[in-house]
Amino acid sequence: MVIDLGPDPETNQELRHAFKVLLYHLSKTEIYGHHLAFDLCFLEHEFDWRLKKVWDSWIAAELLL
Repeated sequence: MVIDLGPDPETNQELRHAFKVLLYHLSKTEIYGHHLAFDLCFLEHEFDWRLKKVWDSWIAAELLL
């Protein structure tokens, strides 16, 4: 999923609020993804949001190899 906050995210407060609501609901789930390091760092920096349950298939592959 790609959510474009635009070149200046501060100008679109309505979208930021809607995204924060989405993040709130996602925080109650387990997230599966591939190579999530950048995405998770960005979300923590921009929205002060951190997942508790994450499964990163890239890390799993690295551990298996």
